Amino acid sequence: MVNYNLFYTPLLALIFFALFYRTCVEKNESRGIFYGYLSALVAWPLIGEVASMPLDEGIVTQFSSINIKLLGGYFYVTVGWIMLKVMWRTKAVKNSVNTFFMVFLGIWTFELYMDNYSSKVSIEMMPTIANWVAMVFGTLSIVILVIAWRTPSVVKKTVRVESS
Repeated sequence: MVNYNLFYTPLLALIFFALFYRTCVEKNESRGIFYGYLSALVAWPLIGEVASMPLDEGIVTQFSSINIKLLGGYFYVTVGWIMLKVMWRTKAVKNSVNTFFMVFLGIWTFELYMDNYSSKVSIEMMPTIANWVAMVFGTLSIVILVIAWRTPSVVKKTVRVESS
């Protein structure tokens, strides 16, 4: 396997920090939320994948020996979701930064499930479970889209923002 860590990781880090900086300083809230979304999408490969990926050879074979997708990661994901809820409710940080954490935690939650728990489901049960998951989240998506369609605010259409 070719080792691109010295090229790929700094490139991802540069993109991530540029997007996250824009997330934090953007005055237009809907644009800041968009930057938060994009920075979370770049943060996952940087923090969740590349950092802990072991490679056979090269100058840097692994940046971090901590893998946040291991079985015990559920504790940190749960604490992360609780902290996000508190930060969003108290308006401790900007909505755009909360959006970053929401997307990052969403990806992390999915990865944690896929890496640790999905293999415990039998092959015969997977289509049934997939159909139920698709129905539940399809319905939830339609409800969210209807709520977003009815609101006059661009920010509320992007991310539901609690009013004080």
